[in-house]
Amino acid sequence: MKKLKVLIITLIISGIIIGLALYFINMQKNNETSDNTTESDDSDYEIIYREPDTNQVPGGENYFKKISNNTYFAICNCIAANTGNSCIIIDVKSIVVDKVNSYTVNAIKINDNYEYLENKFYIVYLDYGNSTYLIEDVTDRYNNFDDIQVKEIDNIEDNGKNKYGQKNYQEEYKYYYIFQHMKRLMLSRPDIAYEYLDKNYKNERFGSYDKFLEYVQNNREHLITISVMKYIANDDKTQIILQDQYSNRYEFNVTDTMKYTSKIDNYIVMNKSDIEQYKKYAAEKKVKYNVNRWIKMINSKDYEIAYKYLDETFKKNNYPTVEEFAKFMDAKFTNWYNNVEINLEQEGNTYIAKVEMSVEGQEFTDKYLTIFMQLGADTDFTMSFNEK
Repeated sequence: MKKLKVLIITLIISGIIIGLALYFINMQKNNETSDNTTESDDSDYEIIYREPDTNQVPGGENYFKKISNNTYFAICNCIAANTGNSCIIIDVKSIVVDKVNSYTVNAIKINDNYEYLENKFYIVYLDYGNSTYLIEDVTDRYNNFDDIQVKEIDNIEDNGKNKYGQKNYQEEYKYYYIFQHMKRLMLSRPDIAYEYLDKNYKNERFGSYDKFLEYVQNNREHLITISVMKYIANDDKTQIILQDQYSNRYEFNVTDTMKYTSKIDNYIVMNKSDIEQYKKYAAEKKVKYNVNRWIKMINSKDYEIAYKYLDETFKKNNYPTVEEFAKFMDAKFTNWYNNVEINLEQEGNTYIAKVEMSVEGQEFTDKYLTIFMQLGADTDFTMSFNEK
């Protein structure tokens, strides 16, 4: 009996020893893999995806492959608070050299009228422990963004003026900021904005940078006024469709933090979902949809495109050239008409749309047109018009 008790005690002690050994082995494995863990985009500090990089700065141990939206916005806010100037970030890289995170930033400085002033290089240091920041303007020290070198900082003391908020931004703000980013680039540096356009859309819609520049210049005052009213995002938040107060829609395909391609209208180049929806419409609704599309072309002074939809006989008798058509439209339509009412009649295969246009919030802006339209294949149509 005594030997049996000794055996049981020995087995229990052996089991405890084996259990502890397995526990410490598992802990060691967890510690070894923790350096490669990707933190959630919803974390407060947004320090994301650390990974060794061969191009790190001297003395550095890690290079951030990604920068989250929250960190991006924090950098923007710190630059604005420190310099007192509006800026548009063109590129940002994140480097860790010690306890303080370092970000090299290429931005362009603009004034209150969205006019370009100068190109800027900054180094932004964020101390996540103290919620403090430090900014160096290194524009005069470097000619190339990739050449910027950062220094090691252990901590940033609070001087009463260098605190910043660490927070998670709502999805709506991220979409709003993407929209504002593109809008401000169009107004201040259209050459850079042109590179953000979706390639196929860019070629079909404008064909060349000169045409895009002409569009921006013709619509500058209107572009300044546009703002986001609502949005639709797909499940993985990679495609966003935004709508402004004039019912114009903008599509953004997002690949990373503030990395995107855009389509800045859907009335000249219709997107896939709009085409699919259009095909389901009854004929009367297609006519109303096309009337609105054509008026938006006139609003944005896309006269060359609007001219293509005119009936050949009508063009020959009234506006033999697109220049004559544009001259007439410029003289008659001087506003962006965002209120459009359509009364529709039908005679054979021709639809007669009596159109009343006005500018919301402004008196004495009413314009009237009678549009005669015939539907074509797919989304095509031909039309003529006269003033009521």
